[in-house]
Amino acid sequence: MTGLYKFDAYPKDWYMDTRDVSPAARGIYCDLLLSMYTHGGPISADERYLCRLTGCQWRTLRKLLAELIDTGKIKPVDGHLVNGRTCREIEKTQAKIAGKPGKTASKTVQNAFTNASETPTIEQNQPHDVCPSPSPSVEEERSSLRSQRAHEDEAAFDLWYQEFPHKVGKGAARRAFPAALKKAGVGTLIAGIHRYKATKPTDQKFCNPATWLNQERWLDEPAQGVAAHGQRFDPHASIIEGFGSIGR
Repeated sequence: MTGLYKFDAYPKDWYMDTRDVSPAARGIYCDLLLSMYTHGGPISADERYLCRLTGCQWRTLRKLLAELIDTGKIKPVDGHLVNGRTCREIEKTQAKIAGKPGKTASKTVQNAFTNASETPTIEQNQPHDVCPSPSPSVEEERSSLRSQRAHEDEAAFDLWYQEFPHKVGKGAARRAFPAALKKAGVGTLIAGIHRYKATKPTDQKFCNPATWLNQERWLDEPAQGVAAHGQRFDPHASIIEGFGSIGR
């Protein structure tokens, strides 16, 4: 299936169908559905992809996804997130674009809905059905996204490592970086370095970069006061500077 640049919207249906979820989950639901329309079908359930799509950290997004799954808004199928109505609307809209108004969903889609209860990987008793398997174009896009993500992660590591004052054990730091990046954005990690440099007592050595990451030292909350060089440390300025340095 190919993506759509426009589709029919049903405000009343949206309003009635989303009253049973929190406002935060509603916003995530909107992002997921729009992405399905854009991709023309199911979207990847990869946590990093979803975090980038929604702008949420995984610890927050995981709870909201669970809420959407529990209420039947979306379903996890074979490493993807699907929504039955979205698939049907895509089929109908593509039929209109092709000059065949009134065409119903294909037999493949109809069979997927009919046999949904027989699919062992899908939670039962949910109000939304499932889509057919993602098309090869979606798989190709997933591969492209993985490659792009790896490039972005490496660029983020280089930016972070450049800021670290004690540059030793770079290989170990690179291996520890992906796990840290899942827990905090690169802006938070860089802001943590600035805070660490500004508050470290002069009689203590800097720890190794890998140790700093593994111990989640960006979460440190040192007592406010006079920093190592006699200047008062402002944690808010550090965070702003950290985000500004990555241009995001």
